Amino acid sequence: QGQDKADREQKIYKNVICACGKILLNWEKIPWRIGMAKEKKFSLLPVKEKAEYVYTWLVEGKAKDIKVLDVKSAVTDMVVIVSASSARHAKSLADHIIMESKKEKFEILSTEGYQAGTWVLVDLNDIVVHIFQEETRELFQLENLWREAESVVLSERAKKV
Repeated sequence: QGQDKADREQKIYKNVICACGKILLNWEKIPWRIGMAKEKKFSLLPVKEKAEYVYTWLVEGKAKDIKVLDVKSAVTDMVVIVSASSARHAKSLADHIIMESKKEKFEILSTEGYQAGTWVLVDLNDIVVHIFQEETRELFQLENLWREAESVVLSERAKKV
Protein backbone atom coordinates (compact mmCIF):
# COMPACT_ATOMS: atom_id res chain seq x y z
CA GLN A 1 0.00 0.00 0.00
CA GLY A 2 2.69 2.52 1.05
CA GLN A 3 4.96 1.58 -1.85
CA ASP A 4 2.09 2.01 -4.38
CA LYS A 5 1.46 5.52 -3.05
CA ALA A 6 5.16 6.40 -3.31
CA ASP A 7 5.27 5.04 -6.89
CA ARG A 8 2.21 7.12 -7.84
CA GLU A 9 3.69 10.25 -6.28
CA GLN A 10 6.98 9.66 -8.06
CA LYS A 11 5.17 9.30 -11.42
CA ILE A 12 3.17 12.47 -10.75
CA TYR A 13 6.26 14.47 -9.83
CA LYS A 14 8.60 12.81 -12.35
CA ASN A 15 8.18 15.75 -14.66
CA VAL A 16 6.18 18.88 -14.04
CA ILE A 17 4.96 20.13 -17.39
CA CYS A 18 3.59 23.58 -18.09
CA ALA A 19 0.67 24.29 -20.45
CA CYS A 20 2.95 24.79 -23.44
CA GLY A 21 4.42 21.30 -22.98
CA LYS A 22 7.93 22.20 -21.77
CA ILE A 23 9.45 20.44 -18.78
CA LEU A 24 9.88 22.90 -15.93
CA LEU A 25 11.29 20.65 -13.24
CA ASN A 26 12.86 17.23 -13.22
CA TRP A 27 12.03 14.97 -10.26
CA GLU A 28 15.68 14.30 -9.45
CA LYS A 29 16.33 18.01 -8.98
CA ILE A 30 13.50 18.64 -6.48
CA PRO A 31 15.20 18.80 -3.05
CA TRP A 32 11.99 18.20 -1.09
CA ARG A 33 10.98 14.96 -2.77
CA ILE A 34 7.95 13.36 -1.20
CA GLY A 35 8.69 10.47 1.13
CA MET A 36 12.46 11.00 1.11
CA ALA A 37 14.37 12.37 4.07
CA LYS A 38 16.69 15.29 3.54
CA GLU A 39 20.33 14.63 4.44
CA LYS A 40 21.42 16.60 7.51
CA LYS A 41 24.11 19.13 6.66
CA PHE A 42 25.29 19.82 10.22
CA SER A 43 25.72 17.75 13.37
CA LEU A 44 22.74 17.54 15.73
CA LEU A 45 24.94 16.85 18.75
CA PRO A 46 23.60 18.32 22.04
CA VAL A 47 25.29 21.60 22.95
CA LYS A 48 26.97 20.21 26.09
CA GLU A 49 28.64 17.41 24.11
CA LYS A 50 29.67 19.93 21.48
CA ALA A 51 31.21 22.08 24.25
CA GLU A 52 33.21 19.05 25.40
CA TYR A 53 34.68 18.70 21.92
CA VAL A 54 35.58 22.40 21.82
CA TYR A 55 37.13 22.19 25.30
CA THR A 56 39.21 19.19 24.22
CA TRP A 57 40.44 20.99 21.10
CA LEU A 58 41.41 24.04 23.15
CA VAL A 59 43.36 21.88 25.63
CA GLU A 60 45.13 20.21 22.69
CA GLY A 61 46.08 23.70 21.46
CA LYS A 62 47.44 24.64 24.89
CA ALA A 63 44.87 27.38 25.58
CA LYS A 64 45.03 28.90 29.06
CA ASP A 65 42.32 29.56 31.64
CA ILE A 66 39.41 27.92 29.75
CA LYS A 67 35.95 28.96 30.99
CA VAL A 68 32.77 27.37 29.62
CA LEU A 69 29.62 29.29 30.57
CA ASP A 70 25.98 28.34 30.05
CA VAL A 71 24.48 31.71 29.05
CA LYS A 72 21.27 30.57 27.29
CA SER A 73 20.78 33.92 25.56
CA ALA A 74 18.92 34.81 22.38
CA VAL A 75 22.24 34.73 20.54
CA THR A 76 23.88 31.54 21.81
CA ASP A 77 23.59 28.77 24.42
CA MET A 78 27.19 28.64 25.63
CA VAL A 79 30.21 30.89 25.67
CA VAL A 80 33.79 29.65 25.89
CA ILE A 81 36.42 32.17 26.98
CA VAL A 82 40.13 31.32 26.73
CA SER A 83 43.51 33.04 26.82
CA ALA A 84 46.26 32.70 24.24
CA SER A 85 49.88 33.66 24.79
CA SER A 86 50.25 35.60 21.51
CA ALA A 87 48.42 36.62 18.33
CA ARG A 88 49.93 33.63 16.53
CA HIS A 89 48.70 31.32 19.31
CA ALA A 90 45.18 32.85 19.14
CA LYS A 91 45.06 32.33 15.36
CA SER A 92 46.33 28.79 15.77
CA LEU A 93 43.60 27.99 18.30
CA ALA A 94 40.95 29.46 15.99
CA ASP A 95 42.31 27.47 13.04
CA HIS A 96 42.26 24.27 15.09
CA ILE A 97 38.66 24.84 16.21
CA ILE A 98 37.55 25.58 12.65
CA MET A 99 39.37 22.55 11.19
CA GLU A 100 38.02 20.15 13.83
CA SER A 101 34.51 21.65 13.62
CA LYS A 102 34.44 20.96 9.90
CA LYS A 103 35.49 17.35 10.54
CA GLU A 104 32.68 16.93 13.09
CA LYS A 105 30.20 18.80 10.82
CA PHE A 106 29.61 21.57 13.36
CA GLU A 107 28.07 24.69 11.88
CA ILE A 108 30.52 27.61 11.67
CA LEU A 109 28.67 30.91 11.27
CA SER A 110 31.57 33.34 11.33
CA THR A 111 35.00 34.29 12.59
CA GLU A 112 35.89 37.80 13.73
CA GLY A 113 39.16 39.47 14.72
CA TYR A 114 41.37 36.84 13.12
CA GLN A 115 43.72 39.27 11.37
CA ALA A 116 44.66 41.19 14.52
CA GLY A 117 44.68 38.13 16.76
CA THR A 118 44.12 40.05 20.01
CA TRP A 119 40.49 38.90 20.33
CA VAL A 120 39.37 36.15 17.95
CA LEU A 121 35.73 35.12 17.99
CA VAL A 122 34.59 31.82 16.46
CA ASP A 123 30.80 31.50 16.21
CA LEU A 124 29.66 27.86 16.14
CA ASN A 125 25.99 28.89 16.31
CA ASP A 126 25.07 27.46 19.73
CA ILE A 127 28.60 28.00 21.11
CA VAL A 128 30.62 31.19 20.74
CA VAL A 129 34.36 30.89 21.43
CA HIS A 130 36.27 34.02 22.51
CA ILE A 131 40.06 33.67 22.21
CA PHE A 132 41.87 36.55 23.90
CA GLN A 133 45.45 37.52 24.37
CA GLU A 134 45.88 37.78 28.15
CA GLU A 135 46.07 41.60 28.27
CA THR A 136 42.93 41.98 26.14
CA ARG A 137 41.02 39.49 28.28
CA GLU A 138 41.89 41.47 31.42
CA LEU A 139 40.79 44.69 29.70
CA PHE A 140 37.35 43.48 28.52
CA GLN A 141 36.57 41.05 31.38
CA LEU A 142 33.82 39.17 29.55
CA GLU A 143 33.40 36.82 32.50
CA ASN A 144 31.88 39.76 34.40
CA LEU A 145 29.34 40.31 31.63
CA TRP A 146 28.04 36.77 32.26
CA ARG A 147 28.80 36.55 35.97
CA GLU A 148 25.34 35.10 36.65
CA ALA A 149 25.84 32.35 34.06
CA GLU A 150 26.60 28.89 35.37
CA SER A 151 29.96 27.30 34.67
CA VAL A 152 29.47 24.13 32.68
CA VAL A 153 30.59 20.92 34.34
CA LEU A 154 32.22 18.80 31.65
CA SER A 155 32.41 15.02 31.62
CA GLU A 156 35.55 13.21 32.67
CA ARG A 157 36.24 12.38 29.01
CA ALA A 158 36.82 16.07 28.18
CA LYS A 159 38.83 16.75 31.33
CA LYS A 160 41.31 13.89 30.78
CA VAL A 161 42.78 15.33 27.60
